[in-house]
Amino acid sequence: MIGAFRRVGKSWVSKVFLALIISSFAVWGIADVFRGFAAQDLVTVGNVRVGSEQYRRDLNAELGRYTQQTGTPFTLEQARAIGLDQQVFDRLVNAAVLDDKAIDMGLVIADSQIANEMASEPRFQGAGGKFDPTLFRAALLKAGLTENGFLSSEKTNRLRLALSNVASSDVKLPRTLVEALLRYRNETRDGRYFTFTV
Repeated sequence: MIGAFRRVGKSWVSKVFLALIISSFAVWGIADVFRGFAAQDLVTVGNVRVGSEQYRRDLNAELGRYTQQTGTPFTLEQARAIGLDQQVFDRLVNAAVLDDKAIDMGLVIADSQIANEMASEPRFQGAGGKFDPTLFRAALLKAGLTENGFLSSEKTNRLRLALSNVASSDVKLPRTLVEALLRYRNETRDGRYFTFTV
């Protein structure tokens, strides 16, 4: 049988067929093979993309919180059983709706506004009552954040809060946006656990 494959492989028909396969990869590309599947988007809301890596990070953070609360490792199967994976996904989609709306409206939060608020925060002030950068950096380090990461996160969260506040006012907004804003704003968590006695 291997001999038959070798004979067919030497024919001009098989060479043309192989050339067609190679050229199709050249035309349409094989980028997914090199990129991997982790880089793909789970959902796109307008101009905002929610990637699988972000979903994985947020889900792992939730698993960590549940593990810390219960004192025992909380598995992905347990998370799926209580719908935690869907809650994380819904939260990311709702946040993407808010982010996209902020982009459409051209809303931004100035870096200086956040810097001024952090400078006036009592927990970041030294003995003289002035802003102490070492206290600020120590708090960031404890939270596992960089200054740029903190700044970006604060700006995003403040824009989301501003938009969700608008949704609860008398301004007429599209129904889908209002529903997403209300889900984001009124999100609650329900933790349940049980223990075995031996």
